Amino acid sequence: MSCKNLACAILFCICAVLLPGLSLEYDIRSLGLKIADLSLNCSVADGYIEASAESEESSAFFPSLDNQYRSEFDENFLPRKYLRKIKQTKLSDQVEVSYFHFAHYAKVNQQNGKRSFSYAVADSTRDIFSLLAMLIGGRAKPGEYSVDGNGQLWTAYLSKEGRERIRTNLGRFSCTKYALRFKPQSPDKMPYVDMVTHNLLKEDCKLTLWISEDLIPLKAVVNRGLISMSWEIRDYQN
Repeated sequence: MSCKNLACAILFCICAVLLPGLSLEYDIRSLGLKIADLSLNCSVADGYIEASAESEESSAFFPSLDNQYRSEFDENFLPRKYLRKIKQTKLSDQVEVSYFHFAHYAKVNQQNGKRSFSYAVADSTRDIFSLLAMLIGGRAKPGEYSVDGNGQLWTAYLSKEGRERIRTNLGRFSCTKYALRFKPQSPDKMPYVDMVTHNLLKEDCKLTLWISEDLIPLKAVVNRGLISMSWEIRDYQN
């Protein structure tokens, strides 16, 4: 597995921030090099979070990228709608998932091929964005969670790994450290939709996040074997 295929997985972490009117900017880095810019806007009151990432330039190490994500959720952080606008090397698509938890299913509308189909979900299934939102909002406890991986259900294992004081571009902060690992609930292959979902939801992946006392995600690291990638906060406005 190359850094190229792992590059966007780190985007997953940033969508966890859920403070009202919060805007954040990050650098995505690997091997000491900045490879992309990341921005995030979110509102708990309105029940949504939006994230976008754009690569600095296309290369063999990091493909061209200009992706946008929006997750809308209820007071329990259960998603109502999850929209992805994907512009990657050799791929352009728009995928919208609507969740009907009371009836235990989700419906997908995909621009490529003009596809529309439904699949079963548990009443507590979340997309990865709404799960991380729940974590940063202080509502997720260590344990197991159902995650939607492009129509295939996964189990996310959340653990708290203590407290650390870390250095960032904005200074030093005391943080709570969390880790997420994932395991598929089915042997079926997960369909490919975008690099974020495809490369984060892997059994050999560990996502570590450092969250400040005032609930700002300051740092995240995705590890898969010897490959790692991080995002580092550059600026934020509240």
